Amino acid sequence: MRLTIEKDPAAVERYGHIKPARRLLGRRCAARCPGVPSRTCTLEKRHRGPHVAHGRFRKVLAVWDEGTEIRGPRESAKKMLEARARRDLQADKSLGERLAGLRSVLTRIPDSLEEIVLIVFFLGMLGFVIEWVVLIVTAR
Repeated sequence: MRLTIEKDPAAVERYGHIKPARRLLGRRCAARCPGVPSRTCTLEKRHRGPHVAHGRFRKVLAVWDEGTEIRGPRESAKKMLEARARRDLQADKSLGERLAGLRSVLTRIPDSLEEIVLIVFFLGMLGFVIEWVVLIVTAR
């Protein structure tokens, strides 16, 4: 069985009482609807009954119960693993190599007016902080 809002709107309305799972911590089933690549199940993992895909305002868009594909690792998990690998590579570098990377960033010429304004603003705030630290230290 595969019902979509485009082909069977009356049949899909019968499943309107089903609410999606919360988005926290990837607790959704995420099974893909066969034949419709943009629809994934929004119910809890290991739910009973058919898979249901919801749209905006919890509107049911598709209902199916067979031929599902389970998604692989989520994109955020992939990005987290890549960031961890970059951190591990960064930890292996010596202080000189890290400073060389910083030097290449600092010697780059700003391309736009926004970058120049932000740099001037940053330097002004840095001077303000240094001035106040000096005032506080010398006031003692």
